[in-house]
Amino acid sequence: MSSKKRPYTGTTDGVATAKRKGLERFAKFFCDEYGFTNWGTLSVRIMKSAPADIQRLPIDNPKARPWLSVHATGRAVDLHHPNRKIIVAVCDFLVANADQLGIEEIHDYNYKADGSEFAWGRGWRCSRNAWKIYDAKANAGTPGGTKQTSKWIHVELSPEFADDPKKILDALTAADKTVIPKKKPKK
Repeated sequence: MSSKKRPYTGTTDGVATAKRKGLERFAKFFCDEYGFTNWGTLSVRIMKSAPADIQRLPIDNPKARPWLSVHATGRAVDLHHPNRKIIVAVCDFLVANADQLGIEEIHDYNYKADGSEFAWGRGWRCSRNAWKIYDAKANAGTPGGTKQTSKWIHVELSPEFADDPKKILDALTAADKTVIPKKKPKK
């Protein structure tokens, strides 16, 4: 499978009033099948990378609107996993199947560029169909850079997939997941 450039919807659908069933099903799939922990979906807030003066504004302030987190739309999930190899494999899988899964954005907060002391992360977006490697000056809110400790990814779904648990589960079931190692069985 491959993906092509598509428009990024961001927060155009506004603040959600409830969790979106497709996104919740997506998160459950990765928790059940690969041992991820769901660190959160719906959270009406400003992006953590917003300037401090914006962070203090109420969510309904027009100046805050461009800084609204996609978590506020109910279409973003943060998934944690202790195994970096599984995180990388899942990121590769999501990018390879982005069109089929309605993936709009991925942040890999634990990514460390070659030659960098800190892991400033990387971000993939459907509108560029490519990864952007972050550094100390330009990053997606990685808290101060890390030395390989922030082991989570942020994934955003399109409105269509975020609202349809059957559609997302059918797409996940149909996709070739052999690139993702299974979680270790519990003893």
